[in-house]
Amino acid sequence: MLKNIIYACIAATLTFEAAAQDPGAAATKAAQANAYHLQRRLDEASAQYRELLNLEPPATPSAAQRAAILRFAPRVFQVSGDPFGLKDVVAIHHPAEPMIAYHFFWEDDIDFPEDNDPCDHELVWVRYDPNSMKVVSFHTYFHERILSSPEAIADAARNQQRPRVNVQWRKHGSFPHGWQKLSIRPDSGDIERNYLELGKTVSLVDYNMAAYHKLHTEGRRLPDHPLGNNWPRRFEGDWSDFIAFNKAIDIRPILKKKDFLAVSRWNNAVINQRFIAYNFRPKTEWPDQAVTAAENVTVRPRPGIIAHRGVVLTAPENTVAAIEQAIALGCRADEIDLRYTSDGDIVLLHNEWPRANRRKDIRRGEEAGCRILV
Repeated sequence: MLKNIIYACIAATLTFEAAAQDPGAAATKAAQANAYHLQRRLDEASAQYRELLNLEPPATPSAAQRAAILRFAPRVFQVSGDPFGLKDVVAIHHPAEPMIAYHFFWEDDIDFPEDNDPCDHELVWVRYDPNSMKVVSFHTYFHERILSSPEAIADAARNQQRPRVNVQWRKHGSFPHGWQKLSIRPDSGDIERNYLELGKTVSLVDYNMAAYHKLHTEGRRLPDHPLGNNWPRRFEGDWSDFIAFNKAIDIRPILKKKDFLAVSRWNNAVINQRFIAYNFRPKTEWPDQAVTAAENVTVRPRPGIIAHRGVVLTAPENTVAAIEQAIALGCRADEIDLRYTSDGDIVLLHNEWPRANRRKDIRRGEEAGCRILV
């Protein structure tokens, strides 16, 4: 995804309904922090993360939770010859669910030398049965999507309950075992978009082959950027080399040595405030349990977003073209002021709706599948 695109115009508060459901306002605070972080307003993001952890302090894992974190630590496999190493690993156990988020911080993403993130943040989630101590679900974060496959569970069972993660060459998108049978829908935010038919579901093999063709023929973005002077300009191997995930990395010694382990609902806040001293792009806290599943695909649907910038009629968010784009993306709302990002996301934002209309508009937005930040 185009990590250098700033998610602009993200509102400072969630709906009052969310605050009512969350008396501690933790969800509201988390949304504010993530919004600031995505805008790279880092001082404000850190302040919100700090307040969030004051509301819900993270805990040190119990002996049982620590044992689970190490027991289910994924087996990580890079492509041979990928010189971007693994800088850090953070594991966060959910406080109320038998679920663990494993965060990987790779040295960088080859397409983004200029994004001021001195790492490439990726993650996976393991849900386990605390009675049998077996993996029951495994999800990976893959370029704004969330993937899973039944083969991943069977593979973990054959390997001491440790799921396998295959890592894209220098892009670090995380494939679960069995990825060849999965499908996703490319969109305009994919940097490989010129090698794909947008809006049409393709196999993950075809998607990854598009990434190969882009990196093998066209090469990386910004090949002359000084911060990427020592990076290769393109992938020199063939397709079989691109999918040869045979460089094993055991993350358990890293977890034991650095002890970046915690118990919390708020992954990004804990990482920002407790573990990682450099900037990273915040990612999804926990896998959406309302994922849609077809025969061989499990992905998180993209939310529609309708965003409000203000009453400036000439603002790009308020043009007919922008409204038409929102409609094309399946969004509905009474008042369509929007900014849409390169990956097709649109966020409903509004601080000034009259109370009488607020509930109606929020309900309509939810019915349209929108993620609502007002």
